[in-house]
Amino acid sequence: MAATSKILWINVKKESQHIQDIETMEDFMKPLNNPVQDYLPSMSEIKAKWALQVGAAKHTWNQLTEKELLESEGHKVLLVDMIQERYFFTRDESNKQVNRFFEKHMSWRH
Repeated sequence: MAATSKILWINVKKESQHIQDIETMEDFMKPLNNPVQDYLPSMSEIKAKWALQVGAAKHTWNQLTEKELLESEGHKVLLVDMIQERYFFTRDESNKQVNRFFEKHMSWRH
């Protein structure tokens, strides 16, 4: 790496509180080690976690059957549709409820 490039990265490092240990462009491109960083789970992980949360979902939306909840496999759009239809909520309200449930019961943050 050219000396001027290294000086540029060192200056970036000194001026930023959020960027640490930047020596090269590769270091700059790496994701930060942030424990709150969102994690995108695989569909199989969502299904497995959903199966563990069906009881909580049944408690939250008792007009939906356990079979319906299991068959949804944690797909938010399907849940929103079922809640909207069964409870006569607006799409927006159904979506808010599903998002609140997922934030509480299906968090992927470690």
